[in-house]
Amino acid sequence: MQLTKKKTAIMALALILCIGTVSAVFLDYFGRIQTTITLNQSVLLDGKDYQTPISESLTVYGGYYYGDFHYLDNKANVPVDIMFEALPNTEGIEVQYLPFAHLTAIGKPLGKEARIVIIPEGLTLGDLETISWLVNTVSGYPPHIDITLDVDGDGIVDTEDMLTAELAVNNPAYAPPNYGTYNTWLSTFEMASGDGYGQINDNTIFWVTKLGAGDEDAPSSTLAHWKQGIVDNNPDTWTPDPDLSGIINANAPIVKLEIEVDNWIVDTEAYIGKVEVNGIPCTGLPVIAEGETFTLPANEILYFCAEYYIDPRLVPSGSYTVTTYVKPA
Repeated sequence: MQLTKKKTAIMALALILCIGTVSAVFLDYFGRIQTTITLNQSVLLDGKDYQTPISESLTVYGGYYYGDFHYLDNKANVPVDIMFEALPNTEGIEVQYLPFAHLTAIGKPLGKEARIVIIPEGLTLGDLETISWLVNTVSGYPPHIDITLDVDGDGIVDTEDMLTAELAVNNPAYAPPNYGTYNTWLSTFEMASGDGYGQINDNTIFWVTKLGAGDEDAPSSTLAHWKQGIVDNNPDTWTPDPDLSGIINANAPIVKLEIEVDNWIVDTEAYIGKVEVNGIPCTGLPVIAEGETFTLPANEILYFCAEYYIDPRLVPSGSYTVTTYVKPA
């Protein structure tokens, strides 16, 4: 009897021990979210993905030629490093890529403007020899240039402190309503390639921007004359306005250069790039070499075209095909 009681006590103890060693059960999660991600291509070429090839053609001689306009659109909310690769690497054909600013002045109100601003350091009017840019005017009136000076050196932009040059005043081929030559690669104030108006120089006519709407109702003359300070109707003598205290000459510091479109005459759209001052590239749109890495910021668009150099010695044996790949770097 005592043995039975002893066994019962041992079994009870074993049962208690078993109950004491049972593991706790915890939840693995309180809920779950299952997400289906449909991925779109982050960087598009002309709005198309990598499965859609884009074709263009050129019939040329030797020299420099430009392809069609294209654009890269970064839909991602982060920057993307990119490079252009041109294949095959054909001897005698060199390719680089020119970014462009897309400027528009369209619709109301009248007086809309869009511009590229260049801030030169330590440049005076006398130092300025040439300005040029590559332009493709889609519609309207081709870009003009404003030069802002500090004639009297007081740090204030006075009425006489800006000069303007436009195509209409400088190129005799201008004949409205034919405001310009459209969808064609031209330089600066050209109406036709090589017509002699491909750059701003000492022969370019400027007028005082804030004293009129052109050379006929404002002090005006060639850049060379402004530098010399010998313009007969210089603003200091042209009007008794006491605010006009300075004489425009070679010593006037240049505050900024602005290549601009507006819609004072007609709605305008143009692409501008390859800007050079005294032969030196000077905008935030540097030429992109084939194989060079560049960064396309988040949610931004880069307008560009390919610039081809064809060696004049290259044998004209049929056609040559160059394929540009836009690749992640």
